[in-house]
Amino acid sequence: MNFWALMLGVLLSGVPKIEVSEQSFDFGYGFVGEHYRHTFWIYNHGDAALEIKKIRTFCGCTTTELKRNQLAPGDSTSFDFIFDTQGFFAERVKWAYIRSNDPRDSILKVNVTVRLYEDYSRTPFQVEPAYLHFNRIDSLADEVVLKLVNSSDTDYNLEIIETPAALERPELSQSTLAVGKELELAFHPRDGIRDPSLFKSSVTFEAWTPQEIVRFSVPLHIRR
Repeated sequence: MNFWALMLGVLLSGVPKIEVSEQSFDFGYGFVGEHYRHTFWIYNHGDAALEIKKIRTFCGCTTTELKRNQLAPGDSTSFDFIFDTQGFFAERVKWAYIRSNDPRDSILKVNVTVRLYEDYSRTPFQVEPAYLHFNRIDSLADEVVLKLVNSSDTDYNLEIIETPAALERPELSQSTLAVGKELELAFHPRDGIRDPSLFKSSVTFEAWTPQEIVRFSVPLHIRR
């Protein structure tokens, strides 16, 4: 079959088209030695079936299994990108490569970024506690309270960017945290969660002013 015949066959039969919810995610500042987790969504915006052949990561990273690796036109699926930061320090960028049968984008790259330190001193806030501890998986705490104190000299708008699947998403009682003020957030485990791997995750916040944007992520903990 010559090239033009092949192209005509492609036009007549349709092709898959892979797209992702975002090609990068920034956790901001994180606590060294913890796990950080983000959910990426994969979409088929073409007019033929999309096959996800493999998702490959490298040192320090894993991904969860896809619920489906065959997507009809208009369908979607998701995977979690998990970064185990043990042994890493300072700013790190990690990648995952998604292989598919999209003839125009057969290898799609996504990445996550995190800036790892031993405290939250590079953020505008005091963060207490440093991580959210939920006891053991068979005796989870009913709630864990996180306190944020604006220790800077600037008022910040505040938003929760991502909440782990293991937790209910709390409502912010205020969208702006003024200088010297504090905010308490109660985090509750979802009913029926008994998978320890879901607690290898984090809550990601974004704080901003017209001049800057700061992200930081607070990890979850359970006892082994």
